Amino acid sequence: MSLKNKILTGIIGLEVIFIAGILAFTCYIGSDAVQVTRQMELARQYLQNEEYEQAIAAFEKVIDIDPQNADAYLELAEIYILTDEQDQAVRMLERGTRRTDSEEIQELLDRCVEEPTQGTESETDSKPQQEIPDADMVSDTQGEGQESRQSEQELYQEYLAGTLMSAYGVFDPAQSGTMYSAEDMWFHPAGVMDAMILDFDQDGVPEMLVSYAKQNTGNSSYGVYLEMYEISDGRVVLASSVPFMAYYDGQSGELPSEAAVFSETEWCEMMLNVSAVQVDGIYYIVCEEYRVYGYFADGQSQDYWAMTYQNGSLQYAFSFTQIGGGSSDFEYEGFEFSDGSCIGSEMYYSEDYEYEGLALYDTFESAITAFFEKHGIQIKKNLPHYRNENKESILEKDENNMVDLFAFVNEVKSWDFDTNRVDFEATLTTYGELSKN
Repeated sequence: MSLKNKILTGIIGLEVIFIAGILAFTCYIGSDAVQVTRQMELARQYLQNEEYEQAIAAFEKVIDIDPQNADAYLELAEIYILTDEQDQAVRMLERGTRRTDSEEIQELLDRCVEEPTQGTESETDSKPQQEIPDADMVSDTQGEGQESRQSEQELYQEYLAGTLMSAYGVFDPAQSGTMYSAEDMWFHPAGVMDAMILDFDQDGVPEMLVSYAKQNTGNSSYGVYLEMYEISDGRVVLASSVPFMAYYDGQSGELPSEAAVFSETEWCEMMLNVSAVQVDGIYYIVCEEYRVYGYFADGQSQDYWAMTYQNGSLQYAFSFTQIGGGSSDFEYEGFEFSDGSCIGSEMYYSEDYEYEGLALYDTFESAITAFFEKHGIQIKKNLPHYRNENKESILEKDENNMVDLFAFVNEVKSWDFDTNRVDFEATLTTYGELSKN
């Protein structure tokens, strides 16, 4: 080999090594570990500058990326203790004990639970008796309550616009694209979908329910999440967060940490709906998910479930879940809950001949109607099992005391069989706070 060729070979080798190094570095800086480190550093900088709200948002971001990061739970709890928000500190530490095995979190939780009780007794002993207000004072108090409620509304709206929409972005409500295969990317499913301000737990103080989509950790899928926020000491704080996902028996009562709902290569026609339905003084957060796989695969799936917000936690109330089938042999099971724990289930409908006669109902319509009526909720009549042409909520709006949060539909607008071209259109309709902007 000539000297010139050796030099050229050496240069090419160095270039290959250099490019490989760049690629490795790019993967490294985009890794979850680096993101966690950066968010932790950012959160601590905010904390040092006494910018507590920004510090809380940054620590929450760490938990989103790494739900088992014990330091994030501990430092978030310490912020709440520092700002005299003992209840929020306890909730954060309880979340940490459920997701990690950190002894430090458990020790701090034990101290937080013990200390307020001792202080409360002495405060109660020294507290003077409260005088009964006269009619004029009651009127004045009601006026103050209205002003307080207005300020709560404003606090939520400011936090939604200034913090959450900045952190998550805003979901694009009108998207369209073309696919020739299941690998073609066209959809950007990320951002805040909507928010609803309502007294979900009926304690006289409103909460804010936020729905947003984000990319799941370590893969290309996107999940939809529901988060409940409260106001504590004049600040908006996260109280509970759950994935948008029906209950199924394999969960053993535990909520999964992630739910795969969307993809950038979205070839599934679907309908997602979230509404709040009030029955006997309880707000059910009713979630609906209907999917049709008709172009690059075959089949359908549909699940309907409800959650309640009680004692600072979003938890299952009931779930009508498809547990079998995809293109045939469909099975639907109804799960019942008490205080968030599954207490029983029954097979409501089955098309599997192996289970003939074991289901409670012999048609899908009678099964799902009976299940929802059992919980005081009315659904539309003559609801078919296969309803590709009707991607709307199954809830009967005129017969329920309800408010909608959002409705999402992805559907095929045209399909060319010869070229295998499929044109999609995705639409998000908002009814909550985003619809006011």
